[in-house]
Amino acid sequence: HSADINVMMEAMTLGGYKKKGVVLTPKDALEGKDPVIYKYNRSYVDKIEILKTGKDYKIGKIGIKAAIRHRHDVETYGLIIKSGRRSLSYITDTKFFPGLAKAYKDEILIVSVLRYNPTPYDHLCVREAKEIIREIKPKTTILTHFGMEMIKSKPWKIAEDLTKELKTKVIAASDGMLFKI
Repeated sequence: HSADINVMMEAMTLGGYKKKGVVLTPKDALEGKDPVIYKYNRSYVDKIEILKTGKDYKIGKIGIKAAIRHRHDVETYGLIIKSGRRSLSYITDTKFFPGLAKAYKDEILIVSVLRYNPTPYDHLCVREAKEIIREIKPKTTILTHFGMEMIKSKPWKIAEDLTKELKTKVIAASDGMLFKI
């Protein structure tokens, strides 16, 4: 769930030699005996901000809002990212829950879909992602964060089927993929 945050902090600061940047993080990523964000890395960046539901953040000209706290065994938040008149919503790891889709209404939606079939774990499956897409009605949805079951289920085919069924563009993310906003 750290998305390689420590490596990214080192890369953007040239190993701590050029202090810069902002890290937005859940509070629990900084706590405990073995925190996700290493203590030695924290001084490398200009600022570390704790994510809180509904709070707005600014990094340069980019606005970021912690939309809602998700249902997961670690602290996760969905984000709404705005630049100029364009915005996108990112639904990261979470169990499906009533009200999840209501927090996001952007034309571009990124959804972490770890599994094809439902599981007791705190992750979305294809059926739940379809329900979210149907409710939000974005122009484009990008499915990402695939587990092995999803990869074996051919996410590009799933995206194609969802596009036809929901009559909105659904794309399966792939390594190195670029998407023009």
